[in-house]
Amino acid sequence: MNNKQIVMTGLAALLTTALLSGCTGTEKAESSKLKVMYFDEYSFNMEYGSLFQSKYPNIELEMVHLNRMEINPDDTKAYADFVEREKPDVLLLNPAQYKIMLREGKLVALDGMIKKSKYSLDSMHAGVLGMLRSIGDGDLYGLAPTFSSNALFYNKDLFDRYQIEPPHDQMTWEEVLALADRFPSDGEGEERVYGLTLLPWESTPSGLLSRMDTTDGLKWYDPVQRTVKLNSERQKLNAERSITSFQKGSVYYIDFEGQMIDFDVMKKSPFVTGKAAMMLGNFTDFLSMDAFISESQPSMNWAIVTEPVSAEDPDRSVGLRIEDIFAINAASPNEKAAWEFIRFASGEENAKLKSKNSYKLLSRTDQFKEWNGHDLTAFYKLKTSGSDLFPTDLPGSFYQALNSLKSKELNEAFDGNKSAGDALDAVQQEAQLLLNTIPPEQKSE
Repeated sequence: MNNKQIVMTGLAALLTTALLSGCTGTEKAESSKLKVMYFDEYSFNMEYGSLFQSKYPNIELEMVHLNRMEINPDDTKAYADFVEREKPDVLLLNPAQYKIMLREGKLVALDGMIKKSKYSLDSMHAGVLGMLRSIGDGDLYGLAPTFSSNALFYNKDLFDRYQIEPPHDQMTWEEVLALADRFPSDGEGEERVYGLTLLPWESTPSGLLSRMDTTDGLKWYDPVQRTVKLNSERQKLNAERSITSFQKGSVYYIDFEGQMIDFDVMKKSPFVTGKAAMMLGNFTDFLSMDAFISESQPSMNWAIVTEPVSAEDPDRSVGLRIEDIFAINAASPNEKAAWEFIRFASGEENAKLKSKNSYKLLSRTDQFKEWNGHDLTAFYKLKTSGSDLFPTDLPGSFYQALNSLKSKELNEAFDGNKSAGDALDAVQQEAQLLLNTIPPEQKSE
């Protein structure tokens, strides 16, 4: 049984208890049939469907299966064709689909319904609401019950052993890397420790540089002029700092380019084995680390603080992500029932039930405060979301080529064959040439 199945089983037990004890009165609603998009019926019923049906017995739910294996989330035409064919009342969208459907007038504005029903948004995460309103030019066309964000995990035992002050919320990358530098890097075997480790696919100078540039809000692409800017002075400073950290051995280096990353790689992470003082990851990574550490290092003491921030905007989270947004199909004849479902799915009551065993962060911030003894405040603390630094009008092949190019050039600098500045100058020149080969009308694949 995997972690998600365990979570779902626990949630099912809690749901059964809630139903047997009786909900505080069922809601009155007109009889109707409501078609709701979701990924699979089991998860849908555990997370939303069963409890909603107990509260609204007059509304018959039909789940419309959105098969992610058949419909690429980035294929907007396939998604639009699916909606046109199945005609769901409640849509499930990612942010890109939400933006497109909204611009095409295919979503119902929710602000009037929110006001009329006196539906409070006070406990909703400000960053989540901010992202949704930003896409809607200030208006809400959907709500997201869950989200994801990053945090910096740290090993209390290692900080105590080396008598180093532990990290705190809202540190900059320079502060985090300076802290990592304080750990000894000359040990061997069991004595070798690292100040910081990243996820396996980004534990390279290029991966750390991308993290730093994103945190600093450095925009590298001008869609109007169709130019890239990858060698600014700030980017060069970040590149030099990234390379130096790996050369010192402060940050754990692992190059998986072109290789498969399997489950065992995560289980053998230096943070799991107690050999890295800090690690950056999202909530899914946090759950994995908690499971692995509980299994292999049950006595290890660890905690979390916020992800690194920009000194210019310390309340901004670049790791905040929304994956699933519920919205009302403008073509739906069941607008009222669809709103009842959306307000329930993102409401306090459902969040309270899910907080007992959720594998996602809940947008209702006052319901999900700890996991297995760990305070989750760091995941919620940063209140604004970063702007979109990854343009959606460039094909995936461009990003693949750009990442390979950056890795190649920064590894050259890491090996001492050129300076960080020269490496980025080469990236700038070749990336612009690559961009020039892409027709302006070619969109993301």
